[in-house]
Amino acid sequence: MATRSARDRPAEFWIAVIGCVAGVIGAAAAVAVFVIPAATGEDPSPPPTTGETTPPPTTPASTLSTEASTDVRYLVDLKPSAGAGFLETTGQDLSISCPTNQSDDVEHEVTYTLPTEYTQLTTDMTVGGEADAEATASLQLFVQRRVDRNDAQTQAGDALVLKQGARGAFTRPLGGATTLTLRVRCTSRDQVVKLAGPRVTR
Repeated sequence: MATRSARDRPAEFWIAVIGCVAGVIGAAAAVAVFVIPAATGEDPSPPPTTGETTPPPTTPASTLSTEASTDVRYLVDLKPSAGAGFLETTGQDLSISCPTNQSDDVEHEVTYTLPTEYTQLTTDMTVGGEADAEATASLQLFVQRRVDRNDAQTQAGDALVLKQGARGAFTRPLGGATTLTLRVRCTSRDQVVKLAGPRVTR
């Protein structure tokens, strides 16, 4: 019997061989995809993406409120050590009545003892009431520091003088004062000095 050479084999034979080889190569590639990452401990699938980002850390509200209460103190939160009868309170605002300008009532003073040393007083002053449009009122600040004598007070800045209905900013240095006094003088007893959110800061 004659032996057939590779050249004499039909085309169907070579097609079958090529298909077998391709199948083997494809199977080997599939095994490599799953086996090699598993062997290295890596996850072949990427982590899911949700589009969310981790927010930056924030300061707790309790910490912010503690810092604010330490650095800023509104006068309405303090009890006057003198002159409480001249005061009216509305929210964080204060109103100081004007004197009658009789010989024994020419100025009204309200004094506060501060729980610690503060460096500045800030407020806005408005002159209200039913007085004539040309009437004026003034606000002065006096301070006492820890090193001062018990009866010693120093005026902090100039007096702010405003006409009836006018408004002006009042910011004065305290210089580490532990006691402050607000002094009001008016040309009419029908006036009232209003202070918007008076506060001291460290």
